Amino acid sequence: MDLRILVVDDEPLTLEAHRSVIRKWREDVQVREAMNVPAMLEISREWNPDIVLIDVRIPGGDGLSALKTLREEGFSNEAIITTAFDMFSYAKFAMDVRASSFLVKPIRPSHLIEAMEKAVAMIKARRGKEERLISAHQFLRKNRGPIAMNLLTNLIRQPEHDEEVETLCSEIGFPPARACHFFGVIALPGDEKETYWEHLLLIDTIQEVLGGEVTVFPWKSHSIFLFVPADELSRSPEDISLKILESISRNSLQGNVIYGGCVDCLKTLPDLVANVEGRLDESLLGGTGRTLWEEMGEDKEESSETDLAVFGLKKARSLILDAIRNNQAYYLARGLEVIEENADKVVSRDLEISKMIYLGILGCVSEILLEHNCDLSEIRGWGRRTTLDIISCTNQSKLNNIIRGAFEEAMVIRGSALQSHSSVIHNAMNYIQQNYDNLSLETTADHVHVTPEHLSRLFQKVLQKRFVDVVRDIRIERAKALLAEGMSVRDVAISVGYGNISYFSTLFKQQTGVSPSSFRQ
Repeated sequence: MDLRILVVDDEPLTLEAHRSVIRKWREDVQVREAMNVPAMLEISREWNPDIVLIDVRIPGGDGLSALKTLREEGFSNEAIITTAFDMFSYAKFAMDVRASSFLVKPIRPSHLIEAMEKAVAMIKARRGKEERLISAHQFLRKNRGPIAMNLLTNLIRQPEHDEEVETLCSEIGFPPARACHFFGVIALPGDEKETYWEHLLLIDTIQEVLGGEVTVFPWKSHSIFLFVPADELSRSPEDISLKILESISRNSLQGNVIYGGCVDCLKTLPDLVANVEGRLDESLLGGTGRTLWEEMGEDKEESSETDLAVFGLKKARSLILDAIRNNQAYYLARGLEVIEENADKVVSRDLEISKMIYLGILGCVSEILLEHNCDLSEIRGWGRRTTLDIISCTNQSKLNNIIRGAFEEAMVIRGSALQSHSSVIHNAMNYIQQNYDNLSLETTADHVHVTPEHLSRLFQKVLQKRFVDVVRDIRIERAKALLAEGMSVRDVAISVGYGNISYFSTLFKQQTGVSPSSFRQ
């Protein structure tokens, strides 16, 4: 390797002697000289020598202080210290400036060569380490997908993580070091062929379309996850979703895209992944070629920083909404207590702001009452009276009494809901049994007069199953009966509501342990 050596000494004869030894030692060496500190600093900054051979005592300062200055500026190459004085008085200073050798004048050529060889060995070791680090960084960047998949799998198993995990995230451009837009994709082939290779081709297409900074990797059966750095997103999430759908179509696949939102910390990822996984499966009930948004729902609203929290009423709002939602009088009483405790806060001294806040909470209460299928006429009458009372109120004390009465009346309406949770589930199950071949969460929720989000929660609360799993189980049982009658796999899949044969075959084998073709035989 070519070496650049800077020799620093104020004695011309010493400079000549060092130069002669160096040139006899190796031919692939460039040598430059300096006789004072300013010249040494200027050459070092401009030329960046591999080795600095420097005397302690030189005009314009001293060699050790000059070397310390270079170290503080980032100079990391080797230094050999020479002196005609007692070396022990300089030993600690030499260690502080990371000198590789310390030589006492007069210096024998063999000692100088030995010091040079030691410095060269240290240079090679350092460069080798730097090359390995560069190679490791390149490996991490090139294999972002598999690394991110493994990282996400471990986070789901063990949400707690250490600094090493965050360092790895930083290397691959992953949250929290870099906020990312999260997309889930479900893609199915048009026949019974294996999806593995099709997914690899789809990943390659998406990477080509969206650019090298996008992290893409397969996730479970038929699914793909994407993380797009938010600071690299030149297009909107809507545009990105359409590009993904185009990539699916280009690879002769069928599928949907779920946009999970912008992720800036690892803590929220496990729950977000679980939500997107469920939405991906459910999205197929409404067909393919769709882009959907994953809404975090009420939990997301509760966790956001709002002005309500600043004024101490966020807790009251949460308690009151939970009371109405779960028909729990204790929570309502506690929420009203919190309102009383905040009566002397700034917000409560401003009557108009108080009215706006309470009207906002009443709107949320109305949504909950409608979601639980409470009597519409009662909700309408309660809402009209309460709104007029709040708007016409002229003092804070009266307003607090109006709010207390309004929430207590809302609890009464909630208690007289037309349908209990079990009756909603019963009606939903009847609808699924009759329409299993062509339904969705939305159509089922509409049939039983609740919101899709509420129906989804009810299934998990009452049956401990997701809506999509209930539909799947009913379809598979019906498929088993049709296969036993001798119907073809393709016709069975279509009859029970699966337009994609490959997806049907995968689900059937997961539930029964055998393929549809084997079961039919």
